Amino acid sequence: LTKKMMNKAMMNATLLLKRLPSHCKRSVYSTEEYFYRRLQEVDKAEGFDNLGKIKWELAFYLFIVFIVVYFALWKGIKSSGKAVWITAIAPYIVLIILLIRGVTLSGSLIGIKYYLEPKMELLKSFSIWNAAATQIFFSLGPGFGVLLALSSYNKFHNNCYR
Repeated sequence: LTKKMMNKAMMNATLLLKRLPSHCKRSVYSTEEYFYRRLQEVDKAEGFDNLGKIKWELAFYLFIVFIVVYFALWKGIKSSGKAVWITAIAPYIVLIILLIRGVTLSGSLIGIKYYLEPKMELLKSFSIWNAAATQIFFSLGPGFGVLLALSSYNKFHNNCYR
């Protein structure tokens, strides 16, 4: 395709979008449609108080999760410690694979430069500070739960100051 043809096609698409009714302009992601229509069946619900029948597929998956959690907690920290080796290392392996894939793409250096280049004028914006504070609270919230869970395995009279 030539550049002139591309410009005409884009102009035609833009004019077509302007003529569409307002209710047709909202696009829906396929994942969103799958979640609401296939899993939750919101389109079949009669209202908030009557969500329809039990979704047996989801009930089965919930049962599987309960079984996995039961066996993970069955013998305490000693049996689940082996699973932690896999669950703690696997995210780093996936991140390294994604890093290698991302760096090998064309234009990756432009993205890395954009990411690492500071924009000091944005520090004056209240929305940036609000987003940073929100991120800090989300990061610290799960951490407190982990500390409580790990401390529950200590003996009551354990000398934690040594």
